[in-house]
Amino acid sequence: MKPYSPRVSEVLALLYPGSLAFVPPEALERGSQAHEQMERWANDVLLGYAHKPTRLNSSVIEYLDRIKFSVTRVEFRLDSKMGYHGHLDALGEFRPTGERWILDYKFAEAITEANRMQVESYFRMAREHKLCDKAGLLQCRADGRVKLWRHKANTRLWHAFLSGVNVLRFQQQHRPHFQLDDIEPLPMENPLYGQRARDRAD
Repeated sequence: MKPYSPRVSEVLALLYPGSLAFVPPEALERGSQAHEQMERWANDVLLGYAHKPTRLNSSVIEYLDRIKFSVTRVEFRLDSKMGYHGHLDALGEFRPTGERWILDYKFAEAITEANRMQVESYFRMAREHKLCDKAGLLQCRADGRVKLWRHKANTRLWHAFLSGVNVLRFQQQHRPHFQLDDIEPLPMENPLYGQRARDRAD
């Protein structure tokens, strides 16, 4: 049986509980739609199909073209030897230099520590597989402004993340492997109940 491997999102939910509680539902929906549209755009480009930019992804596409970044792979899973896995948004390279980057799209007004930890975990994992040289957060605000934040390795966040991985794996390993419905109640005549229990039942 394959050992339990938590997703990066599970680790972040453990370390930053309620971090999405204050995000408006419409903002979450916008981010989800934008991710899907970026994936469709990149796949069309890789397959040589024409793709018309949408309102949600046009500014990102224009920005990537302006900085001469070509996406080569999208929405793929990686597994880490450190016992976790995740799904990366995009892998690509800068055309002038050939430098390979992984990108994590953030359709949000601000970049949080949880976002930085997420990219830290992706970067470490991608380096294990020799897929990239660097990593970044590509932030797109609601008004269309786009900025690439270059990731800087952060040992504190990395160690905290690994602690979360270990906690989740410990919980999975030691949780009860049965449901309450699987436990049959003792019959009333069982001597373990004793007279007091029978009296209370009456």
